[in-house]
Amino acid sequence: MSNIEWSPQQWLPQPKLSEREFERLRSEAMRGIFEAVTLMPDLADVVLEDFGVADEEDDGNELPYGTHGTLSKYFDIKNGRSIGEKNYIEGAIPYISSGDSTNSIISLIDPVPEEVFEQGGITITAFGKAALQPWSFMARGNGGSSVRVLLPKYKMSLNDLLWFVVQINRQRWRFFYARMAIKGRIANLEVSTPPEALVDTGKTLFERVRVFREQLEDLVHLKTNPPV
Repeated sequence: MSNIEWSPQQWLPQPKLSEREFERLRSEAMRGIFEAVTLMPDLADVVLEDFGVADEEDDGNELPYGTHGTLSKYFDIKNGRSIGEKNYIEGAIPYISSGDSTNSIISLIDPVPEEVFEQGGITITAFGKAALQPWSFMARGNGGSSVRVLLPKYKMSLNDLLWFVVQINRQRWRFFYARMAIKGRIANLEVSTPPEALVDTGKTLFERVRVFREQLEDLVHLKTNPPV
């Protein structure tokens, strides 16, 4: 690979993904949510029922399929707070820096109204990893660097959101520098929308997490009360 391809200022086309790699990255993004719920089961209670549910009866603000542009064309990009984790008080707002339990701090913190993203969204951590946040959250820096927050400008299904998460994670080295994901580089990341609406399973994320939580509780009960 040439040096120019590794230049953080060199914007290149989105690399082509095989169907197998796309599914791997998509599954990884989904797994982060279920790993978080496994560690903190109460998170299942705050998943937003309408997260990733595009209202088919509302014809306005449709995601333009088959288009190409910068990430800022499809999302409002906000900064989280550059502040440490250490004095957080347990509260009501979930903060998950990446959804990856091996590389993030997961906790509940007291809400600061002006910092809360009530509609959920996508976060990009200081380490450059994008993840779904299907609940109200506050974006606090991991390691003292600010988390970036993506808020959709269009109606997006869960599959649409995952489509963008996969593209971001495929290219994260292109906007990552030292211990920060640079907002200006993230905004200029070139992405494409799906060629057409993606087929869904029919179950919302809210329903899938609820079923997972019930299965988790059944396993815990079985472990603590084994059959005689």
